[in-house]
Amino acid sequence: MRKPPPTEVPPVQSYQALATNNQVTLTRVYDVITPLMGGGVQPNTADPITLIRGPSVRGQLRFWWRACYGGTPNDDAELLQCYDEKARQRYLLHSMREREGRLWGWAAGQKADPATGPSQVLITIEVLKMGQAKKPFLIEPKNNGWKLKPDQNVAPSYAAFPLQPPSAEVDRHGPNTPIPTVQCGVQFKLTLRCPAALQAEVEAALWAWDTFGGIGARTRRGFGALQRNYRHPDDDGAGAQLRNLTDLQRMLKKHVRGGIWPEQVPHLAPDMRVLLCCRRNDVHTSWRCIIKELHAFRQHRSAEMPSGQRSDWPEADEIRRLWHDTFGGSPPKVEHPGTGFPRAAFGLPIIFHFNSTPPEDTTLQGSECDRWASPLILRPLLLSCGPAALAAILENSRLPDLKLVTTKGDQKYDLDTKMVSDLESASVGAFINTNVDNALDAFWEQLKKQCSD
Repeated sequence: MRKPPPTEVPPVQSYQALATNNQVTLTRVYDVITPLMGGGVQPNTADPITLIRGPSVRGQLRFWWRACYGGTPNDDAELLQCYDEKARQRYLLHSMREREGRLWGWAAGQKADPATGPSQVLITIEVLKMGQAKKPFLIEPKNNGWKLKPDQNVAPSYAAFPLQPPSAEVDRHGPNTPIPTVQCGVQFKLTLRCPAALQAEVEAALWAWDTFGGIGARTRRGFGALQRNYRHPDDDGAGAQLRNLTDLQRMLKKHVRGGIWPEQVPHLAPDMRVLLCCRRNDVHTSWRCIIKELHAFRQHRSAEMPSGQRSDWPEADEIRRLWHDTFGGSPPKVEHPGTGFPRAAFGLPIIFHFNSTPPEDTTLQGSECDRWASPLILRPLLLSCGPAALAAILENSRLPDLKLVTTKGDQKYDLDTKMVSDLESASVGAFINTNVDNALDAFWEQLKKQCSD
């Protein structure tokens, strides 16, 4: 026989950190000025019920808090007692996690004082406009078959490639090919309540998030970009819209606390690399402009290569060499003199698809991790004087060791190679500034020549 349920409701443990009257409430209304990709429980799919999810927002704010406040002060007494680098790194990570946990809460199972377990920041979200679902790719008739056509009015196709269906599916299903949608025209209200003593830290995370980040997937390529709506009656109106690059640099100095960050924790800095460019008449055109610059750089082709159509980058021919060295067979037709994988500097993984096999599809990834987020941020930003594009490179994001994973038949193989990502080995030709060490730096130098505040 089952034990009867208790007749008295047990007392609810109160948030000790919030049991004070010295609280502040921050209210923001955000327009999502570019399409929202994903953001739901399923990858690349918007949640039909909870379009803007609380855990997603909290996760974003934690990340941007680390980017602003994750550093430990240089004169920290315990840090000064660490006499070797391993001890320093352990302490830096411990210090950041302790401070983050006290503000944003501890994950289940983490050892912490129970009094500091819950988050000291209460978050409430209200979706004001659900927006409209749109497809970034369309299916059109082509001779006796079908072809895929990007809808550039929805999103730049180069940034939306994760939503592009394979050509084999388009051939098979035609106009019935399933294409994921993005959500356009979303607006939501975010209300936060926190102790007044922590207001500066919360406001720093909010500012960094709505300036450099976004909501959903692919935010570092401009999807889900946020724009605070200062004129909305529900917004508390605190702060001011950015006017120019000088304003942006001034806000970085205000919100980013100095110190030393743990290794591989990306962060902002007052003197970080940041540009405002692609000033156009509307947000979408500014976004397309900055993505076009990246596309032209990463997919550069010139008549200098023997075939005239093959990439100026060496990765594909490097994979052909390695495939032959590993599996044998006829020597590949290799035309690029360079070696290595310089475009890894833009983020991992990179999937290489070959029209003729071998090689089979091959993935470049980290040796100890599948994914390494790009330190490059490209997104539109609405200044007080009109739309522009923001480009920034996060500090302290070091490229991991690399490995190649390929398939042969039903088996997966790691190709044995010494991975390099420098430009000197790549022999990428005159279109790259070879005075810098890696492709990301070269792209930045090229972008600077075309951008002005």
